[in-house]
Amino acid sequence: MGLQKRKVRIGDALFDITGDAGYLVSMGDTFEPATLDMLSSMVERDSHVIDVGANIGFTAIALSNFCPDGRVAAVEPVPRTFSLLEQNVKAAHATNVSCHNFALGATAGELLMQGNPDFLAGSFVADKFSIKDGNHFAERVPVHTLDDVLDQTGLTRLDAMKIDVEGFELDVFAGAQRTFAVFEPLVFMEMNHWCLSMFRRMTIPEFREQLLTVFPYVYAVQGTDTRDMTDDNAAYHVAHEHLNHGKFYNLLAGFDRGAVEGALNRYLEKRKASALPSTQLSPHEVAALIARADAAEQRARVFEYRSTELEKAVTAKEQLIWHLEAKLAASNG
Repeated sequence: MGLQKRKVRIGDALFDITGDAGYLVSMGDTFEPATLDMLSSMVERDSHVIDVGANIGFTAIALSNFCPDGRVAAVEPVPRTFSLLEQNVKAAHATNVSCHNFALGATAGELLMQGNPDFLAGSFVADKFSIKDGNHFAERVPVHTLDDVLDQTGLTRLDAMKIDVEGFELDVFAGAQRTFAVFEPLVFMEMNHWCLSMFRRMTIPEFREQLLTVFPYVYAVQGTDTRDMTDDNAAYHVAHEHLNHGKFYNLLAGFDRGAVEGALNRYLEKRKASALPSTQLSPHEVAALIARADAAEQRARVFEYRSTELEKAVTAKEQLIWHLEAKLAASNG
């Protein structure tokens, strides 16, 4: 596994993040502003939140900052990924985050997981499909139900959940029924037809039907476009755009209409505000602009130097040609 360490902006701050090179390169210099707008819209300063499928820690670190007086439980089953999660949480001084190295599912036991060492974020439960190409690792991990281990995570309640488990979401929800009934959290999740069809043998309509047996309110989100998944016409549009154009990968679900719509409205306000031209630059943005200006000036100097050198070379070549022509004319005379 090729590891890389780089500074990545998570919200308003830069953090030293260590991770597999493939994932960090794909991430860029800033972590998913729209995701952060949604997460910050779902929580309060003292919220208790669980991050299921925490990967190397981006969302756990963000939630730690959004909930400075609360608690965050970060769950990551793959041992090599978990090691990076712990390292990044510690480097970020996210002292209100607890890290847990197990999977969540419908029943307790063990699960086979597979993944690519150079892109750990794509690791998946391999009980229905496995890859035998020599490039993917396979290892068994312990699995628990959320109902059984919530009190072991350091959370005394559950206000919100972020979950991204490559199509295994419904299994996690099946093991969280008591927890959901008591605390009615807001849930932000990924809907990914590739993972659902490949790893769970499930279509988008089937996923929607089962999801609506868990949550009475579900919205699909694409930028500032939100669609009520309880409405058949809206669900048709979401499925069409998701399958044909790669849109609507994110869902916000919950048990209280006011709580879900309140979080959704706060998210939309933040997204619309971020689309407006900013009249004031942050110190980081100023530094970035200065660096770009310096680089442009340097490139201009290099271009000027090269132009001068090229002009000298052309002049020397012309003089050489004149000299050769003169000698040739003299010899012919």
